[in-house]
Amino acid sequence: MRKLYTILLFFITLSLTSCRIITDNMVSRNINCRTEKINNISIFFDSNSYYVNNHYSSIIESVACFLSKNQNVKVILNGYSDINGGSEYNIALGQRRANSVYEIMRILGVNDTQMEIISFGKEKFHKSSDTLENDLARNRRVDIIIQH
Repeated sequence: MRKLYTILLFFITLSLTSCRIITDNMVSRNINCRTEKINNISIFFDSNSYYVNNHYSSIIESVACFLSKNQNVKVILNGYSDINGGSEYNIALGQRRANSVYEIMRILGVNDTQMEIISFGKEKFHKSSDTLENDLARNRRVDIIIQH
């Protein structure tokens, strides 16, 4: 049990550290905050990763800014993974991905009560007529679902 606790603590610390690095880069820039309605957004991840790539910074920043100015709007952060690995692992990975986006938006000023996290792991794998490689990449994501 102690080993499991240590591993969980390590991953939480790693997740928060990566969020801090990303948000430090975001906060240093001055952005224009959107006030009009925004659409649902997907944030994609590398395989077996819950690190949010910097090229999503402005997207997450605009969602966070919009939510900060519209306290009555809520979002659901749906975490997904590809089909590689076991169900438990992928549920946890989807959760960590959603937590990464959640922490970034929380640091940027979004109220905790405006966000909800759900992890589907690989249970809702979306398959298209494309190649398996593209299907795997499309399912490594967090969908930010805006609840207007």
